[in-house]
Amino acid sequence: MSVNGISFKSNYFIPYNQINDSDKMRKFGYDSAEYLNNAAQVKDGLVLSVDDNKDKEYEAVIAKYGLSIQKYKGKVDSNQDMTMESYSFLVKKVHPDKADEMIAKYSKMDDKAKGAAYLEAYRDFKNSPHSIERQQKLAHPKIKPTGSPIIRFEAKNGEKFMAREVALESGYTCFAVSNVKMPDQAMLMNKDDFKLLMADVKKLS
Repeated sequence: MSVNGISFKSNYFIPYNQINDSDKMRKFGYDSAEYLNNAAQVKDGLVLSVDDNKDKEYEAVIAKYGLSIQKYKGKVDSNQDMTMESYSFLVKKVHPDKADEMIAKYSKMDDKAKGAAYLEAYRDFKNSPHSIERQQKLAHPKIKPTGSPIIRFEAKNGEKFMAREVALESGYTCFAVSNVKMPDQAMLMNKDDFKLLMADVKKLS
């Protein structure tokens, strides 16, 4: 959608399919943060509330990054609990045949059990063809190792993985994680996600 002549004095929506480059979206977030009143996650993307006095500046940032945007009529509430909706989205993508059963069980769990179930669903999603990270190989985008030691670990199913810290062209550091049999097919994972992953695997080295 072109931004020419459009006013963003109301809320707007960025579909997840526009967030297909984590480095680009990180830069976009940095450039645009000062013009926002609020932001929240919904099932299919991000919704943001633009400051009424900053719509023109925000239009310029949107144009700079070439994002396709839409108006959003709903309330932008960063405090809303999106856990159930997010979990439903993940399992419907990865386990469509048993998603309803999984969602019903999830709704009856206590907070601790929900946390574990959500983390498992998130990992399944990130390792599925639906995940953006899964589609990013080490040669695309350009990255280089930081010199930190390679970490080798084993998943619960016995599958062996390796991870190493890498730096993107922007200088942002993250982890490239791959099956040891396919080192050239790595997914990029930010440090927070990597810490969650490491908390529940058998570390080999």
